Amino acid sequence: MIKFLGRRLVYMLISLWVIVTATFFLMRAIPGGPFSGERKLPPAIEAS
Repeated sequence: MIKFLGRRLVYMLISLWVIVTATFFLMRAIPGGPFSGERKLPPAIEAS
């Protein structure tokens, strides 16, 4: 049972690392940033 849980934990950590790494490189591959598409607010709204 301990061997089974240990193996599951190792597979979980490997899967998590692959997902985080893939997400990192996909976010670096797209142009722009997360806030580059924001609209400019009118000055009256910015002042308040």
